Amino acid sequence: MSKQTIGKILVIIGFAIIAVNVIFLKPYDPHSILRWIALALILIGFMFIPTYAPLKNKQRDKKS
Repeated sequence: MSKQTIGKILVIIGFAIIAVNVIFLKPYDPHSILRWIALALILIGFMFIPTYAPLKNKQRDKKS
């Protein structure tokens, strides 16, 4: 499994945890811990998702 796939899975899990937490659970202290964990999963997942490729056209670099 690639880093990008792992990142997408973490983001989806994080958003699912936040959705369940907001819809079904009341805003008590133990549930806010779940929200922080979900937020951490989303942020870590976003760090894994990007893939950058070098520019194929050298002319773009010269125009900048």
